[in-house]
Amino acid sequence: MVMLTTMVVKAAAMSYSQARQEALFLTDKMAYELRLSREQCEAVYEINIDYLMALDSRSNLYGWAWERRNSDLRYVLTAYQYELYMQANYFYRPVSWRSNSWRFRIYKRYGEHTVYYSAPMAYNSYRGGNNTHQNSYYANRNFNKPTIVNPPVNNGTSNHGRNSVTGATTSWRSGSSGHSTSTAGSGSSWRVSSTGNTSSTRSSSGSTSTKQSRSSGTKTASGGQFKGKR
Repeated sequence: MVMLTTMVVKAAAMSYSQARQEALFLTDKMAYELRLSREQCEAVYEINIDYLMALDSRSNLYGWAWERRNSDLRYVLTAYQYELYMQANYFYRPVSWRSNSWRFRIYKRYGEHTVYYSAPMAYNSYRGGNNTHQNSYYANRNFNKPTIVNPPVNNGTSNHGRNSVTGATTSWRSGSSGHSTSTAGSGSSWRVSSTGNTSSTRSSSGSTSTKQSRSSGTKTASGGQFKGKR
């Protein structure tokens, strides 16, 4: 069953721990779909958590912090990546307001345990504040941008709490092909097909197996305590 419910957080200024968790989940999916380089991923995490920590009422949901997020991302992403970002509402407008609660659209597309990459270094060190500079902190910086972006399909099924892909190691590569994810110790490579919710695993012998996965559930939060429902 495809998950149809958003993540819900009782309306209030988000704590650092809540914003950190949601920024990590959102950044991981942006890295996957937009094929971010490692340097881009670090910056995108910082930009996402700055935006989330700035939310304290419905009135500023798409106010200065949202506009600053978009402005900063223009420096970090390629023109094509930014176009893909704007086309995906769960990235472009990641938070909505309903029934006096923040709701995170990304959970309509991805299950709460879906993860593709290890956490960026900024996850353990960045405390926010880059969006308070008069000019963008990210202007005139090098983010090792990929030259070609091939958007993948949604097909992740691992435990986000461990910040790793189950049974696999993640390699970040920039350049003509973005990143790839390789399976540790098996002589295999994992690739995303161009159509459908399908991933293909090609073994060292040349044979290919295909599988599909979807996730379901609802993740709720109240007073900073997160509970998972299935």
